[in-house]
Amino acid sequence: MTNSAKSLLYLPSITAFIFVTIFDPADVVLGLKVPLFILCFITGGLVVLERPGRIYVPRSLIIYTLLFVIIPIFSILVYYLRNGTDPYEGFIMLKAYLFISFAILLVVTDIDITKYLCNILLLMAVCIISLFIFLLIFPDYFSLMNAIGTKTQIFYPDRRSYDGITIFQQAYFVCSPMLVVPIAYYFFKFSESYNKDYWSLVLLVISIVGLLLAGSRNNMLVAVIMPISLYIIFSRKSIFSIFLVSCLLIVLALLSANELAAFLDPTELSNSTKLGYLSDYAEIFSDLNNLIFGQGLGAYQQFSNSSKPHFITELTYLEVIRNFGLFLGVIMFLMLGYPIFKSFRLGKGARLQKHIAVAYSFYLLMCFTNPNLFSSMGILILCLVLAGLYNRMKVSDTVPDPDQVSHV
Repeated sequence: MTNSAKSLLYLPSITAFIFVTIFDPADVVLGLKVPLFILCFITGGLVVLERPGRIYVPRSLIIYTLLFVIIPIFSILVYYLRNGTDPYEGFIMLKAYLFISFAILLVVTDIDITKYLCNILLLMAVCIISLFIFLLIFPDYFSLMNAIGTKTQIFYPDRRSYDGITIFQQAYFVCSPMLVVPIAYYFFKFSESYNKDYWSLVLLVISIVGLLLAGSRNNMLVAVIMPISLYIIFSRKSIFSIFLVSCLLIVLALLSANELAAFLDPTELSNSTKLGYLSDYAEIFSDLNNLIFGQGLGAYQQFSNSSKPHFITELTYLEVIRNFGLFLGVIMFLMLGYPIFKSFRLGKGARLQKHIAVAYSFYLLMCFTNPNLFSSMGILILCLVLAGLYNRMKVSDTVPDPDQVSHV
């Protein structure tokens, strides 16, 4: 088998894995996520072995990957030393952390998956828009679509009212928060063409509309704020841009004052549920053992606003402390922010990487109140940012520093 033939096998493996991750996030429809993940490493390994010269992996990426896996494994050990009883979900949750090894594969094979990921996410945006329009035209099919979505765990159509008056229809796809990536990508493509690449503009609008119609508050707010933020950060006329966009935001806020008040209303069911967790976390962290060592990844906890214990809540960053403890939790926070910091320290030629880093930053913000960060889709975005960062660093420094590289 020739090297080009092996490359042709590798790229479809990567694309198929990304597709399954996005369109079968719970892995209950096809059950192919793990087999395709393994296939990516097999085909990628064949490509690498046929390349001349040594294979090298940045030492800092190896350390990053090891820490990302060792921290949850240590927390599982803590759980069994302190408790060790069933039910327990730590080993199930560990699978997502092991997924970080995908970043090493992307760096070693020197492949940029941004375009392929954005194309698949764009297809999801089209599905969101299509489902939204379909339910507007044929509302009688709402129950059927809801049943299909619940069974497959891919999408959840809903009709929600935050103020008791205005009803929002949503065509929520589980992976819809990932649309921050194509928004950043197509914004970059359009702006780099000096606003002449109208096809990229069309794809940008589709991505924004898809995120907006997915319907969660996180999605809707980010669909409005993120494009504006990209314009401010990367505009070549920053002072004028800030003034113009600030005026636009004020006008939008005034026009949407009632909706924003409803979104942030602490008595609204979802908000009150999340706020209700705070007193429980305060009680959990009042135990120094929990605060310092954590309860262990996947440990169940009885929360006061629920009739049964949960192993995860929507308050992701408090869950990090509950799982890993304060010290290891802070390390995990620093690791999550590391690729953003490093991306913005790259030179002017890394504008795409900086756009993707902004998308990842917004994804981290969205994960304040949803549990999507330490899942296959959250880790996929992290792998994308890490791979883009290290591949870009390889371009900037063609001859690697031997002190910064581990040879395989």
